[in-house]
Amino acid sequence: MNKIGTLFFLAFGGAILGWVVLFALNSQGQFDDLQQWTKDNGWTFERPGDRVSFLISGATNGSPWTVKAIQGDKLATPSLDAKPKTIWRTPLPPNTAFFVIAPPMPQGVYNNPETRVDNQRKLFEYMLLEEASHLNSLVPLESPPEALAEKFTFFVQNQGQGSFFSSPKVVDQLLTLHEQLAHSPILVASPDGISIRAQTMVFGPKILDSLIKTGALVASLVTPKNGGSPLAIDTNSPSLPENQ
Repeated sequence: MNKIGTLFFLAFGGAILGWVVLFALNSQGQFDDLQQWTKDNGWTFERPGDRVSFLISGATNGSPWTVKAIQGDKLATPSLDAKPKTIWRTPLPPNTAFFVIAPPMPQGVYNNPETRVDNQRKLFEYMLLEEASHLNSLVPLESPPEALAEKFTFFVQNQGQGSFFSSPKVVDQLLTLHEQLAHSPILVASPDGISIRAQTMVFGPKILDSLIKTGALVASLVTPKNGGSPLAIDTNSPSLPENQ
């Protein structure tokens, strides 16, 4: 295995092997319970088929979002996309700065100036496939929040975005979701939207609710206020209601 492959294995291979399976057999009763929970919250529930086990569509504070649980694909090119996952996604608001919050990486992946750009490009492609092409200009965040530094690696357009990631609400929500999933989710802002990716298929309403609330909070805080610049983030945004 070459050096890059070894780094990717260290960054993801061990984590994948250690991730806890958070769902039981896909029984009809399980889907019935999930559909009822979705209905109780005023959202829509679909089972499109193929690799998509279910699709939930809703809105928080008027902003639409979806949650999609996707089965693994053993025939696909090796990547995180080929593995089971659950993705929350909302459209990208205008002027929102791009970022990637990834699982913790060996520093050799991104801190060597001679290899960082190439390593980072390969890393993003492994995680995000085509979406990675929009994120090549991102750079590592120089001063990540201390409480999150061992659980996440941050890539940003501008170092000023660090103030958003240090928001107590963001820190608390990411730590809660990390604990519930038993692994580090991947958060991305790109032209494809703002997304949170759990690297397993999540069927439990409690964790799905946390995924939705985390996504809505992140989207609310990173959206520029009053047509401002991409760094005009509001770290004093009110807390989200229990369910919307």
